Amino acid sequence: MKLSLSGRILQGAPEMGTPDFIRMAGDTGFDLVELRANQVPLESTEAELAELRQVLDDAGVGVSMIVVGNADQAASWAGVARALGATNLRANGTVETLAAAAEALPDDLRLVFQMHSGSAFENVAAAVDSLAQIPSERFGLMPEPANLLFAGETWRDDLFAPLKGRIYGCNAQSIALDEESDSVVKMNDGRQVPYSRCAWPENEALGFPAFIAALRAVGYDDFINFIDPSQPGMSVSDLAKSTADYARQCVG
Repeated sequence: MKLSLSGRILQGAPEMGTPDFIRMAGDTGFDLVELRANQVPLESTEAELAELRQVLDDAGVGVSMIVVGNADQAASWAGVARALGATNLRANGTVETLAAAAEALPDDLRLVFQMHSGSAFENVAAAVDSLAQIPSERFGLMPEPANLLFAGETWRDDLFAPLKGRIYGCNAQSIALDEESDSVVKMNDGRQVPYSRCAWPENEALGFPAFIAALRAVGYDDFINFIDPSQPGMSVSDLAKSTADYARQCVG
């Protein structure tokens, strides 16, 4: 599997330009980057995109996806995606909006949606029902272990079997259930699930190696995109390197 670093790691961190972010990702052990709209604006000129593509090529880093926001805007990102060699556009929206956006995409691009708490794809069962309303193969899902843990899923070899062929990526963040935490996420059934963040090597509760095994059991062997935000008292580069070092031990 390939490792991807999300631009979310810059959240709350000192400002870093996109070229430096790409180089840092490559230097700390990542194969790919996820770029956000503020890192590669839709209004970017051809010259700006060509310059950024050169940075990617020089660093030996690809683009796992571009986060484009609302699904109804996805098709307008086609030029940016192609210029940077990206296939996946991550978008938000209702099932109906996602279905329409997927139909409007050209065949060389795909729309991806993270399986997230409170969404129409909160767990595998809900995802199956929602996918039935989005027949286009230009749309696929990205499992994320923390959100699926909140939903009560456990890592079995057959967990993702109903989604086989429609998993186009994977997000991951080091979060564990924590009854003493004030941070909560609201589920579709109204439950408030408390959680806290912790370092990857310390997060045995998430069962990350078993999660990876469940993905591989249905033939997924593409990328995992790490979406942890910056952490207090730790530089962005140190967080990126520690994440990549841990992930390599898990994915082999």
